[in-house]
Amino acid sequence: MLGRYASHARPGLFRHAHCRPRSGDISTCVILVCFPPMPPPCGCSPRVLPALSRSKSQEGGAARLRPLDCHASLSSTLETGSLVGGNTAFQTTGNLTSIQSNSSANVTFVRPATFFLNGFSNVPHAKYYYVFLCFVYAVTVLGNSFIMCIIYLARRLHTAKYIAVFHLAISDLCGSSALIPKLIDTFLFEHQEISYEACLAYMFFVYHFMNLQSLTLFVLAYDRLVAICFPLRYHAIVTKTAMFLIIGVMWTFSVTFIALMVSLITRLSICRSIVVNSYFCDHGPIYRLACNDNAINNSMANICFGLLVCMPLILIIISYIRIALALFKIAHGAERIKAMKTCTSHFMLVAIGYIPLIGTNIAALTTFIHPNARIINNSLTQIIPPMLNPIIYTLKTEEVMQSIKQLYKRNKVNTTRERKKQLVC
Repeated sequence: MLGRYASHARPGLFRHAHCRPRSGDISTCVILVCFPPMPPPCGCSPRVLPALSRSKSQEGGAARLRPLDCHASLSSTLETGSLVGGNTAFQTTGNLTSIQSNSSANVTFVRPATFFLNGFSNVPHAKYYYVFLCFVYAVTVLGNSFIMCIIYLARRLHTAKYIAVFHLAISDLCGSSALIPKLIDTFLFEHQEISYEACLAYMFFVYHFMNLQSLTLFVLAYDRLVAICFPLRYHAIVTKTAMFLIIGVMWTFSVTFIALMVSLITRLSICRSIVVNSYFCDHGPIYRLACNDNAINNSMANICFGLLVCMPLILIIISYIRIALALFKIAHGAERIKAMKTCTSHFMLVAIGYIPLIGTNIAALTTFIHPNARIINNSLTQIIPPMLNPIIYTLKTEEVMQSIKQLYKRNKVNTTRERKKQLVC
């Protein structure tokens, strides 16, 4: 059978043949036929051809295809008869021959064992940026831990508003911890290969905490709206119980939606490439690597952008328009300024969080942005707001500053008393 195909083939048509004996006199051969060369993925050299190797762990004559795809160490596990990059596999068993092509309905599902993150590989002097990331992460951890400790220790801050602020600090801390340490390990220490399952988990946690940060900013805008527009009913509407309920709904919605978005990746056959052109396991660059229909994933990406960015921002803008109208009705200028100061810190958080993100997306749609500039801008948009949020709330909120001073005085008094007791003893 092998000779029959070989006699009618052009020279060099058969690149690889792999045979494995089975029971009796029947042998199973897997032959990789290379048709006219296709453009190599991700800029690989045309001489890089897929290599077919044995896989003892798979049954039924399954073989493991290792696409060199720019990095020889990366592998994807395919079953016998799969087609990748224009190569068709023929399986012969005795007198039976089955031919599969990527246009047939029986194309084998391709799930790579690993992905390769390629985000900062082409950025010059990237090591200086990694040092900057270490500094940003250290400030983020210290700042958010500090604001959470202040809210926990100061009884005057045990209100519904500061429950939301505490939740924002947790979201900022967890979001930065999900992204920055892995990013530094990936590119600074050149651990750019990541397993399929770990990549999906990475994607889930980054998107989940980004979503929580955005939704928490909207909750804080709602708190200011009620405080200024309905001051007499504020403590009846925005209670601790109501705030915990809102946060619980946020977590349920975010976990459900992001888990659904990530799980839909598993239905994709990733056979174009395993190189992800991003600094983390980003949803968009990954689902675009699929060879089968990814329309659902594209729709989920658009819905995610609408829920993550557009909807909270629109609701926040509407809230501030309503707040501005209420402020104009205040007769006394001093009271108006006092009310405006309560919104200053939150307004700055919204500006820092949304303006760079919206600006980057608009620029990407209207003009050409160099890939390196886009990656740097996107990463800064994710890491800078969590670092600045606790600083802004500490310096621009009078209640927090007063609480810090009271805690400092209390600690100083307690220290003095302890020293006096020691001297008396």
